[in-house]
Amino acid sequence: MEASFCSERIIDYHSMIKKLFADYFFDLGYQKHTPAPIISFDDRSVRFTGSTTNVFKPYILNNSLIPKKGLFIIQKCLRTQNAKSFWDDDIFPEGGSYFTEMGLIASSNSIMSLTMDSIKYFINTLEIGSEKMCLRVSSRDKDLLKCTRQMPLETKIDDMPVKHYRHRYGLSGVLGRNFNFGIKNSETGVVKDMGTVVLVEKLGEVIAIEMGFGISTLLAGYYNLTNSIEASTISTVIPFKPGFNSKFADALSASVIMLKEKVRPSGRDKGRILRTYLCALRDLSKKAGFSIDDILQFAVDYEELECKKTSFVADKILYFLENQEKILVQT
Repeated sequence: MEASFCSERIIDYHSMIKKLFADYFFDLGYQKHTPAPIISFDDRSVRFTGSTTNVFKPYILNNSLIPKKGLFIIQKCLRTQNAKSFWDDDIFPEGGSYFTEMGLIASSNSIMSLTMDSIKYFINTLEIGSEKMCLRVSSRDKDLLKCTRQMPLETKIDDMPVKHYRHRYGLSGVLGRNFNFGIKNSETGVVKDMGTVVLVEKLGEVIAIEMGFGISTLLAGYYNLTNSIEASTISTVIPFKPGFNSKFADALSASVIMLKEKVRPSGRDKGRILRTYLCALRDLSKKAGFSIDDILQFAVDYEELECKKTSFVADKILYFLENQEKILVQT
């Protein structure tokens, strides 16, 4: 990892982290899992693939499918919780709606090896100094605390509410208890989560171990950035500025991805979410000082950057912006 952040190298950072992750865990014997579509088909409890967990649920339900060493995946994800704050001028989310997550899943007795493999990836492969990292765990989880204390990183106990150490799967009887990889801001000393290790249990019995982290979150923590959107690919198209500019960029990236996945604005389900993002794009563009032409050019540039080819997403955005009242009435 370079000593200082360069916004012009965001794509290089993402490519490097993904390649090193795949090479490292493949060499350790983990098998590569094919990424899933953004639209969630396998996990009916969610509309979009919001984490590697959504892809790994079949292995949680039947852990005999997990290979001997485990699986790794590089997954594009979409979480739409930022929609709740688009029209609140006092809230500016630190995380983006669209991002790439790296994940592992291994058998129930693999917590020590999976955790150590992950730490070595961060420290030895990405060259993140051990002094910059820590493990955050709840004192209620004696087994997880025992694990973290055997790792070559500082353990911080109970520095977050208990809910941050609990994981829900939307599966009957299945819950998760986790500890988190923390990364310290070298200027302020503030610790923020950049990833997590989850001990997955069904009716109290351990059935699998998961690990996951977001590329933009890791980069934001490493480079002392206040917002992971600054380290996301959208910032190569819309230069990052805190405030409404950041919200606008988030709305645009998610809108482009949903339209690329053939979601259409409507009054229900995924279409309703897309409609919310497009309306936010319209309103936030005014607050950020962008014109309709700016929106369309950003959309073209981002679709080409992220998807490698165009399917006229910008035209679909223009149609919505010009006909939004008619669309809202029809749906």
